[in-house]
Amino acid sequence: MAGTGVTITISVDFPEAEIKQEFLTELKKTEPMLEVAMSSVAAVAKGALQSHIQTDVYDKWNPTTYVRTGAIIDMGTSVRQTVTSGEMTLRYLPDGSSEQWRNPTSGDELIGRIESGSGYEWRKHPGPRPFWKAFVDEMIDGTFAATFDASMSAQIGDDYEGGTVVTRESGDGDY
Repeated sequence: MAGTGVTITISVDFPEAEIKQEFLTELKKTEPMLEVAMSSVAAVAKGALQSHIQTDVYDKWNPTTYVRTGAIIDMGTSVRQTVTSGEMTLRYLPDGSSEQWRNPTSGDELIGRIESGSGYEWRKHPGPRPFWKAFVDEMIDGTFAATFDASMSAQIGDDYEGGTVVTRESGDGDY
């Protein structure tokens, strides 16, 4: 895997070609609004991820044998987001490289180490700190949909009915 990420895709199945074409025409008009809404979701997701790193990782362990680099909480270098055609991808690739480690890890391997609490180089180490799972659970259990609906409602007004549903894909948040 190239990195841990969350992808939201909007898709609709239509039984009749005319209805599908009419929908696609209307959807084309909403693409700029969808991009704004997806960008709002990405901003909220970055903040939530940063919060989970702080509370579920940093606040749970105060290192005494190494200097914390802060790299995993730095959203500027660890997170990449793209928003195109009704799809938002947020990819989190934390960098665990440091001169203080014999065997540094990054990306999924680093997340897995933090989540599981195993694979550390020193004798005394923290237990499991499942920040990624907590983040994904929070996002899927309502934050993505609520943020998307609020943004669309702000742009469209009273005509927007909301009701966005986010479903979990197999393995989302698992380590």
